[in-house]
Amino acid sequence: MYELSKEISEYKMCKIPDNIDYHTVGTTDLGCTVVEIIDCVADYTELMKGVFDFPLLKGLISDPSFKTRIDCFNGVTGPFGKAIFIDELGATPESVVHSTPLPDFGGLHPDPNLTYAKDLVEEMGKGTYDFGCAYDGDGVSI
Repeated sequence: MYELSKEISEYKMCKIPDNIDYHTVGTTDLGCTVVEIIDCVADYTELMKGVFDFPLLKGLISDPSFKTRIDCFNGVTGPFGKAIFIDELGATPESVVHSTPLPDFGGLHPDPNLTYAKDLVEEMGKGTYDFGCAYDGDGVSI
């Protein structure tokens, strides 16, 4: 890649207007380029439906006697956790915690290891929950 980058002799710039709607799914043709806005939460949820048996999981997760705690650590995975566990699998809203993405992770450390996920680990150890998991800040690990 580096060797190829040394062969670049020019690049083109495209003036992007300030009024692009980044919140609406769709495409905007700017003449010099096309901007496409996607719903990554919906796309990821559909992908997971192809990997996991959602109807089977929903039977378990939506059972009021089955207690879950999903900690999103105020990272980018908050909307994903809510869409999958609450909207699709029927978990209660209070079972998905720290689900608002914040620039500083709300003061939490974004690495859910045994040190930084201490609250979740302690609650699981007490038997408060039947299932618990934590996402890291950027969503590459669960």
